[in-house]
Order: sequence, then C-alpha cells, then structure tokens
Amino acid sequence: MLSPRSLWAHALGVGLILALLLWFYWPTLQDGLFADDYVAMAIMEGKFAAPRGALDLFNFADGTAADVRALRRLGSLPWWAPDDYRIAFLRPLSSASWQLDRWLFGRHYGAYHAHSLLVFFGLVLSVSLLYRRLFAPIPALLATAIFAVDDSHRFPLLWLSNRGGIYALLFGVLALHAHLSFRERGRPLHAVLCALCVSIGLLFGEWVLPMLAYIVAYELLAARGSWRRRLLSLAPSLLPVLLFLIARARLHYGARGSGAYVDPGVEPLRFALSVLHRVPVFFADMFWNVPAEWWDHGTPWRDRLLGLWIIPPELWLQLPGWHFFHLALGLGALLALLGGVYFCWRSLSTDERRHLCFLLVGTVAALVPVVGSFPSTRL
Repeated sequence: MLSPRSLWAHALGVGLILALLLWFYWPTLQDGLFADDYVAMAIMEGKFAAPRGALDLFNFADGTAADVRALRRLGSLPWWAPDDYRIAFLRPLSSASWQLDRWLFGRHYGAYHAHSLLVFFGLVLSVSLLYRRLFAPIPALLATAIFAVDDSHRFPLLWLSNRGGIYALLFGVLALHAHLSFRERGRPLHAVLCALCVSIGLLFGEWVLPMLAYIVAYELLAARGSWRRRLLSLAPSLLPVLLFLIARARLHYGARGSGAYVDPGVEPLRFALSVLHRVPVFFADMFWNVPAEWWDHGTPWRDRLLGLWIIPPELWLQLPGWHFFHLALGLGALLALLGGVYFCWRSLSTDERRHLCFLLVGTVAALVPVVGSFPSTRL
C-alpha cells in the first residue's frame, strides 16, 4: 500500500510527464487525415467502393470475388489483386470511436486527435500505476518516463486509424492490473474485471493480444501456488481470446493474399518464419532506435558510408546484405538487455527479481503476435 506522501510524489512526477507529452504532441491537434483514415470517412459517408456496416470500418477487402471486383473497378485494389484477397479486421469498438467522433465533431479533425491524446494519457497513467505496483518509486517513475516519450507512440497518435491500438493497449494494461489483483488478493471480482478488460480490448482490435503475453509470463515465472492453480488462473484472460478467434474465423476476418500481412491461421509456416527475423528487428528498434522500417526499405547508412569513402565500393560488394546487420543489431540488443539485468541482479529484492523476470519474458513473447504485420516502429 502506498503512503499518502509517496502517492502524492508519484502523482506529481506523472503529472510532469503528462505535461511534457502535451508539449510534445500539441501540434497533432492541427493534423488531419492520413492513409486508412480516408477509407474510414468514405465508408461512413457511403462513398466506399463496396458497402460496409457502421462498425466495419476496418474491412478493406472481405475476400469475396464480388467485393474484390467492386474494389478493382474504382481503383481501391490493383487489377492483379487475387479474387480471394482479404484484409479485414474485426474492430467494432475502433469503428464506433470513429462514428462517435464524426457525430460529435463532424470534420473538425483536431478534436479527433484530441480524443487520441486523451486515450494516450490514460494509457500512461495506467502504465505508471503498474510500474509503481511492481517496483520502487524512482525506478517506477523513470520507467514511466521512458515509456511515455518512446517514439513508437508517435505514429499511433498521428494516425487516427491506429487509435484503436492505444485503446486496446490501455485495456490490456488494465487487464494485467486486474489479474495481479486477482492472484494477490484472491477475489473473484478481479477475475471478472480481467475477463471484461480483455474482451473490451479485443473489440477494439487484435492489438490487445501482446499484453496477454505478460499475464502468461506472470503465471509461469512470478506467481505462487501449484501449476494447476496457475493454469486455471489464466482462464479469465484466455477464454475471451478463444471466443474472439472463433468469431473472427467464423465471420471470415483476417488477411489473405497480402505481402504485408501474415495471418497465422492462414499461413502458419510463413508466420513462424517471420518470427525469426521480425522479433530481432523490433528489438533493434526498441533498444538501439534502429527503425524497423529499414528491414523492408533499407538503411540510409549505405549511401552515407559510400559517399565518405570509408568503405571502398569493391569491399562493400563483398559484405553481407543489410538484413544480416539488422538481425545482428537485434540479437545484440537482446544480449545487451540481458547484460544490464545481470549487472543489476544482485541489488534487486526478491520481489523485484520475480517481477523483472516476468516482464522481460513478456516483452519477448509480446512481440510474437505483432509479426503478423509489416515491420514498423509503431508496432
């Protein structure tokens, strides 16, 4: 239990972090629409090439031949798109947030961006309480600051269509809070709250799935009790996921025929192979700030190094390609992180060690669901 003095100090620190974020992201209130945002507006205004429901704004191609023909006819898909091409995401609450913004604000898009910023503030608050729950005050506040200013949040805040990801992550963090309370206090109400938060997060989108890795990691590495009890304790968080995946499959949502998205239900082998390179790529982004986009688009370092004649072109042609170095940076990031943990290990309390172990394993496992999309810092 936090003392009143500690609580006030934590609140002051978080308040300063939020003020800094407001200063960072205030210019987003002047932004408009981008990419998929125009699709959402077209669907809401009845101008999309194929009809969609009010809560189906993230159904870009439903995989039927008739739908693909209609999208080809007006140029929403290229002529070479396969007849069963599908990019359809089950995100009814993300669609509802768009409908709410349009009903309240019309075409005043600055208010839409203010909505995203408020949700992000809620996410930072929930994360700060999670860190304070698991660690001492100063490390918790420092972790909150690092999380809040990380540049991976920039694009989800700029891109209105990615707001559902912020909502989903918020409810994922709340689900982890509820699960910890359920395991520490043994109250069934907290198990119900965990299941409710996971369910709401899933209705915003599959973005909540990575947060479940932390809940599973907690039961494997930090929870106390028999293995049977630990497995049963996962039911409140995993049952909603099972129901969601069944509904998603029965309603024919997912990705198919795309070079950018890999659906594990449709292409399990390709998804498994993607894990091998995309997880290190994400680690390189998180630890060294090497943009994940460079995996697909290449690095600007090549032209700079060649222009400086540091490496002769003849030697450059004999070196491995950029993918080799990108993977090496990712694996190096993981080793550096483990080295940092080893360096600090002796100074940590028993509870801090338990919490650090489950968070680290959760960090790695949480990247697995993310590899279904193309490498990007926002992920």
